[in-house]
Amino acid sequence: MAYKYQVGESIMSGSLTQEGDVDLSGSVNLALPGQTAAVRGGLTVVEDALFSSMLQIDGTLDCNSTSAFQGNASFDAKVTFNGAQAGKVTSVTSSTYTIAATDYFVAASSASNTITITLPAAASHSGRVLKIKDVGGNAHNNNITIDGNSSETIDGVASIILESPHAGVTLVCNGTAWFVL
Repeated sequence: MAYKYQVGESIMSGSLTQEGDVDLSGSVNLALPGQTAAVRGGLTVVEDALFSSMLQIDGTLDCNSTSAFQGNASFDAKVTFNGAQAGKVTSVTSSTYTIAATDYFVAASSASNTITITLPAAASHSGRVLKIKDVGGNAHNNNITIDGNSSETIDGVASIILESPHAGVTLVCNGTAWFVL
């Protein structure tokens, strides 16, 4: 049997366990200060036209399934992964490519041509991590150049070059430049 709760404010004492999906649409404030919340199913927070959506957890959120975030997710504390961490994989075969906002791992194929990959502006990507790899295995003949945005640098230089077969690099941004890890 399904129940629908539609109230202006709901105050709960103790723990909340929801078996099934929870859909928070519109202007919703679900607060369980100092309590335990467990959702066994799906939790969806949907933005409406007047208010931006926000799910604030002051404590522990235990997701025993898949958690998907569209847009920005900000964590001001430790995040623990007890499973795999996955990011978007982008395949690049063209001679030029500019990193997109959603890129995490760039699989650049040097099999048939050189590639120049341009990083995004550092000012809007502080803390971002990118991984770039020669998946074509021919970077010794067709170099992969990773270029900073405009005059921005990577480890103090304008660009770095992947020039060994199957070479790869992990980069992190501090808001003013990019650095090789």
